[in-house]
Amino acid sequence: MSDNESPVSPPKKSRSAFTRALDLLSIRAHSVKDLRTKLIQRDFPVGEVDAVIERLLENGLLNDTSYAQSYVRGKLSSGRASPRKISQDLARKGIAKDEIASALEKVVEEEGIDPREALEALAAKKLNQMKGDDSLAAKRKLFAFLARRGYDLSDVQEVVGRLTKR
Repeated sequence: MSDNESPVSPPKKSRSAFTRALDLLSIRAHSVKDLRTKLIQRDFPVGEVDAVIERLLENGLLNDTSYAQSYVRGKLSSGRASPRKISQDLARKGIAKDEIASALEKVVEEEGIDPREALEALAAKKLNQMKGDDSLAAKRKLFAFLARRGYDLSDVQEVVGRLTKR
Protein backbone atom coordinates (compact mmCIF):
# COMPACT_ATOMS: atom_id res chain seq x y z
CA MET A 1 0.00 0.00 0.00
CA SER A 2 1.38 3.41 -0.94
CA ASP A 3 1.41 6.43 1.34
CA ASN A 4 -1.48 8.10 -0.56
CA GLU A 5 -3.94 5.22 -0.16
CA SER A 6 -6.16 4.89 2.87
CA PRO A 7 -6.90 1.41 4.22
CA VAL A 8 -10.52 2.43 4.83
CA SER A 9 -11.63 3.82 1.47
CA PRO A 10 -10.68 2.48 -1.95
CA PRO A 11 -8.82 4.74 -4.38
CA LYS A 12 -11.14 7.19 -6.14
CA LYS A 13 -10.80 5.50 -9.55
CA SER A 14 -12.08 2.16 -8.23
CA ARG A 15 -15.18 3.58 -6.54
CA SER A 16 -18.33 2.67 -8.41
CA ALA A 17 -20.79 5.17 -9.82
CA PHE A 18 -23.42 3.67 -7.52
CA THR A 19 -21.28 4.31 -4.43
CA ARG A 20 -20.59 7.88 -5.56
CA ALA A 21 -24.32 8.43 -6.19
CA LEU A 22 -25.17 7.18 -2.70
CA ASP A 23 -22.51 9.48 -1.25
CA LEU A 24 -24.03 12.46 -3.05
CA LEU A 25 -27.56 11.52 -1.98
CA SER A 26 -26.46 11.10 1.64
CA ILE A 27 -25.39 14.76 1.66
CA ARG A 28 -28.60 16.15 0.15
CA ALA A 29 -31.37 15.26 -2.29
CA HIS A 30 -30.72 15.68 -6.00
CA SER A 31 -32.85 15.71 -9.12
CA VAL A 32 -32.24 12.99 -11.68
CA LYS A 33 -30.64 15.53 -14.03
CA ASP A 34 -28.33 16.96 -11.33
CA LEU A 35 -27.17 13.54 -10.18
CA ARG A 36 -26.61 12.35 -13.73
CA THR A 37 -24.53 15.44 -14.52
CA LYS A 38 -22.42 15.09 -11.37
CA LEU A 39 -21.66 11.43 -12.09
CA ILE A 40 -20.75 12.10 -15.72
CA GLN A 41 -18.48 14.97 -14.60
CA ARG A 42 -16.69 12.39 -12.44
CA ASP A 43 -15.83 10.51 -15.66
CA PHE A 44 -18.14 7.58 -15.09
CA PRO A 45 -19.30 6.01 -18.40
CA VAL A 46 -22.74 7.20 -19.54
CA GLY A 47 -24.05 3.63 -19.69
CA GLU A 48 -23.02 2.97 -16.10
CA VAL A 49 -24.52 6.28 -14.96
CA ASP A 50 -27.84 5.47 -16.67
CA ALA A 51 -27.92 2.04 -15.01
CA VAL A 52 -27.21 3.60 -11.60
CA ILE A 53 -29.95 6.22 -12.07
CA GLU A 54 -32.42 3.48 -13.06
CA ARG A 55 -31.47 1.41 -9.99
CA LEU A 56 -31.88 4.40 -7.68
CA LEU A 57 -35.26 5.24 -9.21
CA GLU A 58 -36.48 1.64 -8.85
CA ASN A 59 -35.45 1.58 -5.19
CA GLY A 60 -37.05 4.93 -4.41
CA LEU A 61 -33.75 6.58 -3.51
CA LEU A 62 -34.10 9.13 -6.29
CA ASN A 63 -37.43 10.84 -6.91
CA ASP A 64 -37.95 14.13 -8.75
CA THR A 65 -41.44 14.62 -7.28
CA SER A 66 -40.31 14.44 -3.65
CA TYR A 67 -37.21 16.47 -4.52
CA ALA A 68 -39.40 19.21 -6.02
CA GLN A 69 -41.69 19.27 -2.98
CA SER A 70 -38.76 19.48 -0.60
CA TYR A 71 -37.14 22.26 -2.65
CA VAL A 72 -40.39 24.25 -2.84
CA ARG A 73 -41.04 23.81 0.89
CA GLY A 74 -37.57 25.08 1.79
CA LYS A 75 -37.63 28.10 -0.49
CA LEU A 76 -41.25 29.17 0.03
CA SER A 77 -41.41 28.73 3.78
CA SER A 78 -38.25 30.79 4.27
CA GLY A 79 -39.48 33.47 1.88
CA ARG A 80 -36.22 33.32 -0.06
CA ALA A 81 -37.88 33.01 -3.44
CA SER A 82 -41.15 33.55 -5.24
CA PRO A 83 -43.12 30.74 -6.86
CA ARG A 84 -41.95 31.98 -10.27
CA LYS A 85 -38.26 31.88 -9.27
CA ILE A 86 -38.71 28.43 -7.73
CA SER A 87 -40.34 27.19 -10.94
CA GLN A 88 -37.44 28.50 -13.00
CA ASP A 89 -34.87 26.92 -10.68
CA LEU A 90 -36.60 23.53 -10.74
CA ALA A 91 -36.97 23.63 -14.53
CA ARG A 92 -33.22 24.21 -14.78
CA LYS A 93 -32.74 21.16 -12.57
CA GLY A 94 -34.70 19.04 -15.05
CA ILE A 95 -38.01 18.79 -13.20
CA ALA A 96 -41.10 18.54 -15.44
CA LYS A 97 -43.48 21.52 -15.49
CA ASP A 98 -46.44 19.47 -14.25
CA GLU A 99 -44.38 18.17 -11.31
CA ILE A 100 -43.31 21.74 -10.47
CA ALA A 101 -46.89 23.02 -10.55
CA SER A 102 -48.06 20.08 -8.45
CA ALA A 103 -45.29 20.60 -5.88
CA LEU A 104 -46.03 24.33 -5.60
CA GLU A 105 -49.75 23.71 -5.20
CA LYS A 106 -49.27 20.94 -2.64
CA VAL A 107 -46.79 22.86 -0.49
CA VAL A 108 -48.82 26.10 -0.57
CA GLU A 109 -51.91 24.14 0.49
CA GLU A 110 -50.20 22.01 3.17
CA GLU A 111 -48.11 24.79 4.69
CA GLY A 112 -50.71 27.52 4.31
CA ILE A 113 -48.15 29.81 2.68
CA ASP A 114 -49.44 32.96 1.01
CA PRO A 115 -46.77 34.18 -1.45
CA ARG A 116 -48.12 37.73 -1.17
CA GLU A 117 -47.71 37.72 2.62
CA ALA A 118 -44.21 36.27 2.18
CA LEU A 119 -43.39 39.15 -0.19
CA GLU A 120 -44.60 41.72 2.32
CA ALA A 121 -42.72 40.10 5.23
CA LEU A 122 -39.51 39.86 3.21
CA ALA A 123 -39.83 43.48 2.04
CA ALA A 124 -40.46 44.75 5.58
CA LYS A 125 -37.48 42.80 6.93
CA LYS A 126 -35.15 44.07 4.19
CA LEU A 127 -36.35 47.65 4.60
CA ASN A 128 -35.69 47.42 8.33
CA GLN A 129 -32.09 46.36 7.56
CA MET A 130 -31.59 49.45 5.36
CA LYS A 131 -32.42 52.05 8.00
CA GLY A 132 -29.48 54.35 7.20
CA ASP A 133 -30.32 54.76 3.50
CA ASP A 134 -32.19 57.77 2.19
CA SER A 135 -35.72 57.13 0.97
CA LEU A 136 -35.03 56.97 -2.77
CA ALA A 137 -31.96 54.74 -2.41
CA ALA A 138 -33.85 52.43 -0.06
CA LYS A 139 -36.74 52.19 -2.52
CA ARG A 140 -34.41 51.29 -5.39
CA LYS A 141 -32.47 48.73 -3.38
CA LEU A 142 -35.64 47.13 -2.03
CA PHE A 143 -37.24 47.00 -5.47
CA ALA A 144 -34.13 45.39 -6.99
CA PHE A 145 -33.82 42.92 -4.13
CA LEU A 146 -37.42 41.72 -4.50
CA ALA A 147 -37.26 41.63 -8.29
CA ARG A 148 -34.18 39.36 -8.09
CA ARG A 149 -36.20 37.02 -5.91
CA GLY A 150 -38.63 36.62 -8.82
CA TYR A 151 -41.66 38.42 -7.47
CA ASP A 152 -44.09 39.97 -9.93
CA LEU A 153 -43.03 43.55 -10.67
CA SER A 154 -46.51 45.01 -10.14
CA ASP A 155 -46.70 43.33 -6.71
CA VAL A 156 -43.20 44.56 -5.85
CA GLN A 157 -44.08 48.09 -6.92
CA GLU A 158 -47.22 48.09 -4.78
CA VAL A 159 -45.51 46.68 -1.67
CA VAL A 160 -42.45 48.96 -1.97
CA GLY A 161 -44.70 51.99 -2.46
CA ARG A 162 -46.80 51.13 0.58
CA LEU A 163 -43.83 50.33 2.86
CA THR A 164 -41.75 53.38 1.91
CA LYS A 165 -44.49 55.98 2.40
CA ARG A 166 -43.52 58.49 5.04
